[in-house]
Amino acid sequence: MSKPDLFVTPVEAAAKTSAEKRPDGVTKRDLARRIADKTGVSLETAAHVISTFLDEAVQAVRDNGRLELRNFGVFALKERQARLGRNPRTGVSVNIPQRRTITFKPGTNVVYDLNRK
Repeated sequence: MSKPDLFVTPVEAAAKTSAEKRPDGVTKRDLARRIADKTGVSLETAAHVISTFLDEAVQAVRDNGRLELRNFGVFALKERQARLGRNPRTGVSVNIPQRRTITFKPGTNVVYDLNRK
């Protein structure tokens, strides 16, 4: 069992992002913290801006069927047709209803940045 670091203030301890502790990705709060640090706005303001952006993006796709963010990518609404599926445990056929989902096609700049070494 390791000793706690006595020289870390509570503010510094809180500043450690959960992404450092968790290898499974970045949360909305982690992203808000990064934006707050880079822009100088409060964490609450950054979190509010992110939440508002995401709400408006979903609404835009719902209303228009497509949201294009230049140099980032395109979100599009896709209709999945009803189909017949099968329960893998029992083998019984199951009707899967029609549903809507969202797709994302990254822009060329995003693909380039992801593959840059």
